Amino acid sequence: MLINGQPVYTNDVNAILYAIHNLQSGLTERTAKNYAATELSITMRVIHSAAHSALSHANKTKSQQDLAKAESLFKQAVGMGRAYGDLPSVVMATNALTTIYQRIGNKKEALSCLKQVTELCQQLNIHRLESHSLGQIYALRIDQLKSGEISLASVANELTEIRARVCTLIEGGLDGENQDHEGYLVSQREYGISNSERMGTKRVSDCVAMILREPNSHWASLSHIDYSISPQALKVTLDGIGDGAGMPLINAHLFGAKMIKLRDVDLSEKAKRNIKSVIEFMLPRNINVVSSYIFDPQGPSCIAVDPRSGKLTEVAVIGSDSLSLLRTSLISISNTNAQLKKAFDLTQSEKYKPIFLSTNDANHFTHGMDNVDEVDLFKLCCMSEGTQVDQNVYHVLAVKDMCKANNAASRAMTNQIDRYLHTLMKDGLTIEPNHKSALFHAVYQSAKFVGPGADERNEEKVDYIRHELTSSCRYDSMINIDLRKVTNFSFG
Repeated sequence: MLINGQPVYTNDVNAILYAIHNLQSGLTERTAKNYAATELSITMRVIHSAAHSALSHANKTKSQQDLAKAESLFKQAVGMGRAYGDLPSVVMATNALTTIYQRIGNKKEALSCLKQVTELCQQLNIHRLESHSLGQIYALRIDQLKSGEISLASVANELTEIRARVCTLIEGGLDGENQDHEGYLVSQREYGISNSERMGTKRVSDCVAMILREPNSHWASLSHIDYSISPQALKVTLDGIGDGAGMPLINAHLFGAKMIKLRDVDLSEKAKRNIKSVIEFMLPRNINVVSSYIFDPQGPSCIAVDPRSGKLTEVAVIGSDSLSLLRTSLISISNTNAQLKKAFDLTQSEKYKPIFLSTNDANHFTHGMDNVDEVDLFKLCCMSEGTQVDQNVYHVLAVKDMCKANNAASRAMTNQIDRYLHTLMKDGLTIEPNHKSALFHAVYQSAKFVGPGADERNEEKVDYIRHELTSSCRYDSMINIDLRKVTNFSFG
């Protein structure tokens, strides 16, 4: 391993981390800007300062008196902001009031404030806060459903509209500008390889985006690494360039590992673990880290690389990938020790691959789940601690889409199997209805490919099942396939 062309002679990961942290970012453009409020007047500054001070003190003392003081000051700030036409100030104060009302359990006022925030955010194009506020409205409605305060029928349209808007905001880039779709998307826990087409990744937070590039051949790989990916699992990111004595010098660029808090949960330790895994992978290899932008909470979240020029760019969104929700859904049900999955290899003319569902994954997306109760589905999609509520809404959509995709792929397979069974039965063979039903159920709940191009890949498993159906009745007329063979089938 090298850092900016200098060989690394230590195995002290912390020392290496310090050296990497001090590198320049390597970004040629920073285009996606964070929203900045307009400058407040002296009076407004004083009011906001006093209000936040009271709220901070209330958080420590749990004092209702301090909460009431903070509420009064933030209401004053809202009134002054509206009077002077300072809408960004109104957004900030109303959002703070939401926190207070949620703290004291006043759902009605909290919902009212959240709706005001989302309306103002739409006017001001503050997409990140709008998305988060919509997610909070969704979560409050779910709480009301669970407690029986409201019926699902009364809020069904509202929940549908929120899901659609949150999906649009997240897929469109929460920074709300520079909608640069050109390129191929690498999702979380994936890697892509290219020597020609631009590629990028999005929503990099405590995760690490690792870009590897060989300057002479223009070969490049981009991976989006989270806590579940081990150093050993990163070897696949060198596909096509070699991983041994003859490996050429590879330049590396690192982004992410942001030291952030979400819902008062500190993700710093996850961020450190993620970047340390990357360093452990690089240590024994001919990899030269030439730039980094890590640990900074305001660092880029969506990175694109052009393999031909090596140009790195921050954009609001990358790719117009129709499979994005499907690929996201796997993250919502996965645990640790995940494998890094190949999204594409453009050096081999392999564009987006069908998504592979393991048997364990398929069990989470059985044919009935897309009709599951809205409340239960939301609870299922509330991932690990620290996940923002708008991301949970996004994952509800992702899981529903994957359920539909799993159904479609399974249905296509069972239709082919059913036609083959009819052929066998014409020849005098029989199968018990219960066994046929169990066979189809095993197909739904076992490994398969989903998404575009899945039917062609699943043909291998269908052919195997056809063969086993024929073999099972070799000595009598009863078809009785061993269902374990269906479940345990491995694709070549």
